[in-house]
Amino acid sequence: MDAALRGIVCAGFGCATTDERDAQTAAVPQMCSSPPSGTAPFAVGSAAGEVHRKENLNASQRNALLAGISQRLTLVQGPPGTGKTHTAISLISLWLRSGQGPVLATSDSNIAVDNLVGGLAAAGMAVVRVGRPESVRSDLLPHMLESQAARQADRSDREAFHHAQVAALRRAQVVCATCSGAGSEMLGKLTFPSVLLDEASQATEPSTLVPLVRGARQVALVGDHCQLPPTIISRDAELGGLNVSLFDHLVAAGVHPHLLDTQYRMHPALAAFPSKAFYSGMLRSGVEPAARKAPRGFHWPVEGAPLAFVPCSHGWERKDGSSYENHAEAEEVARIVQNFLAAGELTEGDIGIVTPYAGQVRVLRRILRVPRGADQPGVPRLEVSSVDGFQGREKELIVFSAVRSNLSGAVGFLADARRVNVMLTRARRGLVVVGSEATLSQEPTVWGPWLAWASACGLVAGRAATDPAAAAAVHAGDWAGATANVPAVWMRHGSVPTRDAEHVQAAPCRSIVGSHSSSNLVMSSYSAL
Repeated sequence: MDAALRGIVCAGFGCATTDERDAQTAAVPQMCSSPPSGTAPFAVGSAAGEVHRKENLNASQRNALLAGISQRLTLVQGPPGTGKTHTAISLISLWLRSGQGPVLATSDSNIAVDNLVGGLAAAGMAVVRVGRPESVRSDLLPHMLESQAARQADRSDREAFHHAQVAALRRAQVVCATCSGAGSEMLGKLTFPSVLLDEASQATEPSTLVPLVRGARQVALVGDHCQLPPTIISRDAELGGLNVSLFDHLVAAGVHPHLLDTQYRMHPALAAFPSKAFYSGMLRSGVEPAARKAPRGFHWPVEGAPLAFVPCSHGWERKDGSSYENHAEAEEVARIVQNFLAAGELTEGDIGIVTPYAGQVRVLRRILRVPRGADQPGVPRLEVSSVDGFQGREKELIVFSAVRSNLSGAVGFLADARRVNVMLTRARRGLVVVGSEATLSQEPTVWGPWLAWASACGLVAGRAATDPAAAAAVHAGDWAGATANVPAVWMRHGSVPTRDAEHVQAAPCRSIVGSHSSSNLVMSSYSAL
């Protein structure tokens, strides 16, 4: 990592005084937007011309790419279905064309890395995947480092095989690995001037630093801090700040993410509430309703709007160890799923059943006779999974079980707006939410507003709309009008997007930088740089 990038990622850490920390943090946005060292202006200009000529990009994707080729560090915020991976692959291609290779492309998850490998290979780039073969999609095994080396040397000759691996890495235009895999000894003698980190908002800061120390001069962090943060098992580590990603850290320091503002996944009805609540109405729909027709097998409350809340008030939650389950809801979900399948339009592989609790996952699998392992990507079977397990995934239909049903209105981590955002944005053609209206409506941050909106629009099964104006807007397909009264949801460690004349950007809800500077886990990572 060059000195300028080191200054950016270390800003505010280890400072002796608050004034020093504040001064360093205030300088971060300008440091990010400055040109990377070693970049030829004519090469950047040529790449910029290519961006303007590309026809398969929308305006927000172009803005993100222009920043990515000209700035030292770029944040790209990709809400659900906005072509985040497509944009990332386009940026890598531009880096290579402007002489900024080889590129190290990483993510904290194997699934995201595999998506990058598949896209890069399809685009004709020479890509090598570093990692364990058992963690990689079977169709991508030919791109594995071991597979490429085996074409040149016998595995039994350890020295020759090692030299073949090194040669394969040196030939590669792009090396792909998880963040931890980027620390592989095999990459120890290689430098990567350009580093792209996908799903950056889900990676811890220490893991993000691993690929950056491989000689980075230019970095792009691609993610969405309005979706799930890093998964931290230790409560002490979470309280110490380990659940705050570098993406979040930089947003709080005033670095403006370039928002990809057009989604191509969901029926506009499904994108309406998330857009207004989580992205301040700035997430547009680039897909027509006719291309996402509501699947048969369910009586949708509003024709042409494949979204419904099904109240389930005849069952209570039960503790299942440290988790929760709700058998009445599970039976209702099973009935709904079976009706969809009986209609014959959807197959098992088209349907995802999502719930926040592992206990409910087990109950649903038992009732629906879904074997363990059927939730693996690429397997065309009925999937039952947690919300966290579905981030980055999509299905034609999602049926959600909220589980919590009690007199006190307690919903636990179901109140996390980022988790609700993920749940609401997995479906392409239809979303059915099953839950206790009495319990969920007491949660004031996101479930209360969502249920109030669904009721106003007439999207609650078996009940008329409570707001004639909102209902009329829904029937007319006017989703901006239908969500006019939806409030913006405050996202912990997230942002409320705003628009300026230059580009779409995101402003932080609150400062994160410095608020966790006592964390030994994070501090030790920076002190090692």
